[in-house]
Order: sequence, then C-alpha cells, then structure tokens
Amino acid sequence: MKAVYGILLGSMALSGCIESDDSDSSESTTSFNGKVADGYLVNAKVCLDLNANNSCDDNEPYATSSAGGAFSLSGVTQSQIDTNPILVEVLAGETYDEDAGDPAIKIETAYKLSAPAGSEFVSPITTILKNKMDNGKTQQTSIDEIKAILGDGFNPARDYVAAKASNELTTEERALYEKGHKIAQAIAGLIANRLNSNEEQGLDDAIDTIEDQLQSLKDYVEQNPNSPTDEVVESIDANILSASNLAGIWVGSYFVEENGSLVLDTSGAIAGAYIFNNDGTGTFLDGYEADNVNCVDVEMEFNWSLVGMTLNLTYTGIENGIEAGIDGPADPESLVLSHFTGDKVRFPSEEVETGQYTSAILTKILTKISSTESETRSVCSAPGI
Repeated sequence: MKAVYGILLGSMALSGCIESDDSDSSESTTSFNGKVADGYLVNAKVCLDLNANNSCDDNEPYATSSAGGAFSLSGVTQSQIDTNPILVEVLAGETYDEDAGDPAIKIETAYKLSAPAGSEFVSPITTILKNKMDNGKTQQTSIDEIKAILGDGFNPARDYVAAKASNELTTEERALYEKGHKIAQAIAGLIANRLNSNEEQGLDDAIDTIEDQLQSLKDYVEQNPNSPTDEVVESIDANILSASNLAGIWVGSYFVEENGSLVLDTSGAIAGAYIFNNDGTGTFLDGYEADNVNCVDVEMEFNWSLVGMTLNLTYTGIENGIEAGIDGPADPESLVLSHFTGDKVRFPSEEVETGQYTSAILTKILTKISSTESETRSVCSAPGI
C-alpha cells in the first residue's frame, strides 16, 4: 500500500477578488484565510466548491497552501464563503505533508478533503463532518456524533496540530488532540485508497464507507498507539467494504432471529455461492451445499457494482436452470448491505422459503472462502455446477 501522509488542518482563510456567475456583482469581495492538514499540507489546491461537485474547477476561487498549511483565497464574497463548502485537492507528487519532516518527500497518492461552508479548518475529520451534514444531519448533531466517538472534549473543527501542543489546554486535552491527529492521518489514507481503487467512486461514497468505521479506527489507534499510519490504514481498510475486497468467492448461509440474535438456519440450507470477479462480472451457484446434499442445478451469471454499501446485481443469463424450474434470469437487485467485517457481509433480511421454513423472515450472510472457483464448483456435483 502506498504511503499517504497528511491530515488536513484547517483554519482557512480566503482573500482576493474573483467574481462568480452565482454571486451578486455588486457585492464587495473579501478574503478568507485558513489552514489545511493531515499534517499541515503544503502545495495543496484549496477552493470554494461553488457547484458542489467535489472538484476545484477553473472558474472557482482557489489558492495553493503554503508552509503550515496556510492558504488565502482572494476575490470572494461573504455570501460565497457562507454558502459554499471548502474543498482541498491533495496532489500526488506535489503536495508535501509537514508530518513527513522532509520537503522532498511528496505525497504519493492523490486524495481530497472537504469542510462545511464557513469552516476555517479543513481536515479528514471535517470531511466526515461535512458528509454527515450532506446526508441530512444538522451541524450540531454531526459534531455531537463525532464527539461521541473521539471524545467529548474533541472539537472536530479545531486545528488539532496546534491544539496538541497548546499550553492553554490540559495534558488530557492535548492527548485527545494527539490521538485525533493520528486518526485523521489514517482517515486520509483510507480516503486515498477508496478514491484510487475505484475511479468511478466519488468523495461522498468514499466517506460513507469510512464513516461507518470511525469507531473501529479510534479503537485500533487506542490499542496500537505506536503503529505506523500505514499499518493502521491497512488494518482498517481490510474491514471497509469496497469493490476490491468484495472480489472473491462468498458462500451464503441463512440465519433466523431468535431471542434478538441471529441463529443459523437449522435446516442447514446454503444460500448459494457468489463468485465476484474483479472485472464486475460474476456467477451465482444456487444450491451450493457444504455437505453436497440437495444440490439445485442453477448457475446464473451477473454483472455487479458497488456504490458505498449498495450492491447492484444484474443477472444476465442462466445455465441448466430449466431442470430447477427456472426459465430465465432473476430480477435485478439493489441491496444496501447492512454489515461488513472483512470476511462476512450481511444482506438485508427478506422473506424466503428454505429448508424447514415454508415462509420466514431470514437474513442471508455471506462468508468469504479461500477455495478456487473450480474447487467451489466441485463441492456440488449436480450437472452444470
């Protein structure tokens, strides 16, 4: 995995005079100054994202960050500052993270950071804050949710690089921001991995998956305080659902809820084997049985894509399905996967007929296996599988 240095610290400042099509030309311009950090980021592109497309376009006010992550956007109006989010583009081979300690060491993998309108600080943590707000939560609710994980005394909008060395804070408060800095470094690495593993994935989708793992990230940092950032990223990244780690062979089992817990369907039915190929194609083997019993001769090809936690399946064909009473491809599915742990993924609960149940609400959980495709097919000996 490529190293990613940086945590966006932002006490941002805008200054200058740039008119935009969506602003009143009679409104006076001002400046807004700030900072960006993973550690303080030098030579990153900072802009007001006027059209909210998570890209610094040519007609948008922008600046390049300097030492200490400082930047100054000029020619902006107060209404632009108050209503448009801030976006940072970290440039591979150009941006330097001062945490690295050597200006010759450039960030190897490009990524992006953002912050809500009016923010004076931009970091990986403000990127999560903005994403929560984009998903309909108020700013205060979003802040409270982050504090609930990172600590009540942690202000997600504060420059954590400066805070962890501030004599105005207690030892405990400084330690909180020290930990926040390390968590932010890992978030930056995860963002970079998400954006670069799937060119079609946008910043919002990348942050959706990372936000779900914030508690795990914080726990890992606490339990492994001396682990290098790359190790933290690698550990957490393995437990974030993505197109790259979904690729492989997964065997499905049905679970029924009993006394508030999911218990394996005692009929022993296996809910098929899913083979997800790296190129977005796949095959579903219906009747895959761990004990080679009651094989159903169905093999369906499909195309798949993953957007955030939503798995889209479009079945394109069927082989040997007539014998099983299936005369065509299954209907397309768009499934919001409810849980992912690295080697298990949970499908939404649904009413199905299987094993001892004529009709029951069951939950299908897929478990990743290490077998090859040919080994997987050989487990069920029915013709065609």
